Amino acid sequence: AEPEVVGAPIVLSSSAATATPGATSSASPSASPPAGIPSASGGAAPVVAVVRDGSANVDVDDQRGDGTSVRVAEVQLTAGAGHVVIIDPRTRQVLGSATVATGTTRSVTVPLTTTVAASGELVALLHVDDGDGRFDPATDGAVVDDDDDEAVDDDFDYTLG
Repeated sequence: AEPEVVGAPIVLSSSAATATPGATSSASPSASPPAGIPSASGGAAPVVAVVRDGSANVDVDDQRGDGTSVRVAEVQLTAGAGHVVIIDPRTRQVLGSATVATGTTRSVTVPLTTTVAASGELVALLHVDDGDGRFDPATDGAVVDDDDDEAVDDDFDYTLG
């Protein structure tokens, strides 16, 4: 089945500022994000398409590391080339991203541009690239599944050391 693109506000923080899950943006006051998709409150947050991909999946195992990279076991994406994005779920801050091709990609190393400072839970999300080959949360659509419009993600424990 062809992936369906729908509109919804998406904002991931590139700084330590927090987003308010469930709040809608003034850029699209009638739109509300699918469950599990972060959005910012107030301001002129960009409106980014959400891409439904019933075959999409991301699998990350709990792991130990030095805080500079994350190993993603497998990514499946049929909606087009995209990005696997690692975020801190407490702040919604993007810690790093890696480009993935359409189809199945195994053993992806995601370099973290923001070093993990303490052990804890992290989340991997999938986004479809807008065609420029670089991850930008303002223009690359978040991938949601067909069943319940939940973000395609995987949470995992990251232990420093």
